[in-house]
Amino acid sequence: MKKTLREIYNDLKKIALKIFKVLENVWVKRIATILIIAFGIYLLYSNFRTLQDSIASLSLNISQAVFSSALVILTFILNISSWKFIIASFGYDHKWRDMAYVQMISAIGKYIPGKIWNYSSKIYLSHQLGMPGSIASLALIVEILMTYVIGACLFLIFVPPSSLGVGNSGLIIIMRIVGVLLGVLICISPLLVSRINWTKKFFTNPLKLYLSIFFRIGVWVFSSLSFSLLLQALGFSPINLLTLISVITGSFFIGFIVIFIPDGLLIRETIMVVLLQDFISKSNASILSIIFRGQLVILELVIILIVFLIYKRRHQEKRI
Repeated sequence: MKKTLREIYNDLKKIALKIFKVLENVWVKRIATILIIAFGIYLLYSNFRTLQDSIASLSLNISQAVFSSALVILTFILNISSWKFIIASFGYDHKWRDMAYVQMISAIGKYIPGKIWNYSSKIYLSHQLGMPGSIASLALIVEILMTYVIGACLFLIFVPPSSLGVGNSGLIIIMRIVGVLLGVLICISPLLVSRINWTKKFFTNPLKLYLSIFFRIGVWVFSSLSFSLLLQALGFSPINLLTLISVITGSFFIGFIVIFIPDGLLIRETIMVVLLQDFISKSNASILSIIFRGQLVILELVIILIVFLIYKRRHQEKRI
């Protein structure tokens, strides 16, 4: 007899709780955090003089930097739109500004170790808009799977062999094949969902997932294009956009799975340096990754503040 969606959800929840119990152990987090911070400090210390020289030689193209920042803001807009269409596939078609509030305010939680705060706040805020907690949880699972399956797909297809130090070996061919298969899975997933009887009472409009997939791919592509413009704005030689897509998706994916570090801090930057070292020097890659992180954080906090003020003002007007 087929398991019901609730039984599958409960099984996954039990497994996830066991994993979180180990990873949330205070000593596991302390040791892992100390090792990662120590490694980051070592990298900075060992390349201190080179970093000084690289920083001194930086030049800034204001127009390219502004355009890069505008594309970062566009990725936030696409991210909100993707979440809106995931929600719509469950039959809850809320206004875009309400989805912006849920998506951006819950983003504050990702800067707290454990990642659960980001997800729990998104479920809570969605529930405040009238969505049942169980549906909000399922929508969140769909978003996580979609985001990182698409990210893994793009990384495996576009990662340059030189970044992995393996040349044109069978491993690269296998990675490309797996990436293509993931892409096919992404493309057919809404159709599969629409044909399964027991999902129909949850996914009232599963084909709207295609719009969410489209916007999610846009997030990765425009993030990479923003990174490319920042690279050139700082005076570095341009790098192929497809290579940068693999850099962005790879660093974000690994930063995501290391759940005890707030928003993958230092992890993403380290992975970026590893993937970029065959194209620019380690010191330049380190500077670039740090500046890109700063750009993302500052702009995200600005957008969060704007969304919060707009939402608060609208509610005050309703009361009047």
